Amino acid sequence: FPCTGYAAFPFDASQIETLVLTSPYNLEWIIQRGPYFIHERSQKSLENSFDIIQLVFCSFVFFMGIFFRMYVVLHRDKNKSVSTIRKIRRSLFILFIQV
Repeated sequence: FPCTGYAAFPFDASQIETLVLTSPYNLEWIIQRGPYFIHERSQKSLENSFDIIQLVFCSFVFFMGIFFRMYVVLHRDKNKSVSTIRKIRRSLFILFIQV
């Protein structure tokens, strides 16, 4: 797979190699690895990045809400033994890791 790099600067296609070689982020290794392209930063790419971050955050909050609800429902009954409570906690932990 070709390596993909992103430049967060406005640029002209003829300046790609100069930008990579003079980058303060030490990107010379990209040229040595093979084919690459640099995607110009635009308003649409920033909006897409923000949408992805927002989706990940909302998904995390949603799934944490589900696990919290499961935890509360499973611990409502006070007559459970200590081993049952440990098993419930372990199963919730394993389920959280799998998600």
